[in-house]
Amino acid sequence: MWGYTANGIFTVRSAYYLQQSLVRQMKGECSSIVTGSIDWKHLWSLNVPMKIKLFVWKAAHNVLPTLQNLAIKKVVDVDLCSICKREVESAPHVIWCCPAASDVWAMPSCPKHKWPNFFPDFSTLWIWLRRNYFVHGKDLESPQQVVIVATADRDLFLCSLTSTDATPSNNMSDRGDIRWKKPEIRTFKANWDASVSTELNRAGYDIIIRDEQGNIMVCVCASHKPIVKHVMAEGLALRRAMEVCADLGLGRVVFEGDAQIIVQAVTSDEEISADYGVLVNDARSMLRTWPQWHVAFVHREANYAAH
Repeated sequence: MWGYTANGIFTVRSAYYLQQSLVRQMKGECSSIVTGSIDWKHLWSLNVPMKIKLFVWKAAHNVLPTLQNLAIKKVVDVDLCSICKREVESAPHVIWCCPAASDVWAMPSCPKHKWPNFFPDFSTLWIWLRRNYFVHGKDLESPQQVVIVATADRDLFLCSLTSTDATPSNNMSDRGDIRWKKPEIRTFKANWDASVSTELNRAGYDIIIRDEQGNIMVCVCASHKPIVKHVMAEGLALRRAMEVCADLGLGRVVFEGDAQIIVQAVTSDEEISADYGVLVNDARSMLRTWPQWHVAFVHREANYAAH
């Protein structure tokens, strides 16, 4: 069993990189050796959550609390991987080489199948969390669950950008005047929003329907398991709001939400091939049935009650 490839099979390439690694260790390295291979200015400018940037920085500088690093500092006595018990638990091993990592990278939805076996990639966070859950006494999550949580986290970040403007204004007063507005005469307004909790493995939504005077007529709150993508939760919230209005026989309704992805999909004619396409098609069908219904995007400040 060759311990320097994800599948355990010896390759000349992996032996070459191992030999180069040993040479560097004999010569000695400073902590900034990685700066030549990573464009840090580009990293810090990426439009991704800050926790991802910090994780990349820590992994590249080898300051993650792996058992290898903890053993060097005399915090623990054994530096073998907590999961496979075969190799030293270094950052590359945890994130890329360990069988508990390679099964995630091998998922059909992962585009990394043709990456070299010995090159670690530190641009993701969830495999590290999977290791932490196991170390702290929890069951090892399935590869599918890791991908689901990672995707949900990504969608949550994307939805947060679209719902609060991807390019923040330098002048906060530009958005300070945004408020919920009463609908037109003989028209109802249904505000909807959704949220996803990866910790609780639960998604939920809230719907508030108000009349032309701003009086709350209906309020619906619900949560469900298992966890779904944030964009799916937003689509479910909109569809549920439409179902409630249809049951009440409300002929003139404006549906307001801060999930721009869903609003744009519902109000366009493009075919949606994503998994939330079914929800979009349901919403479009109901809009055709109720010709005086409309779906509109509002900033979160105008959707505060539902949010």
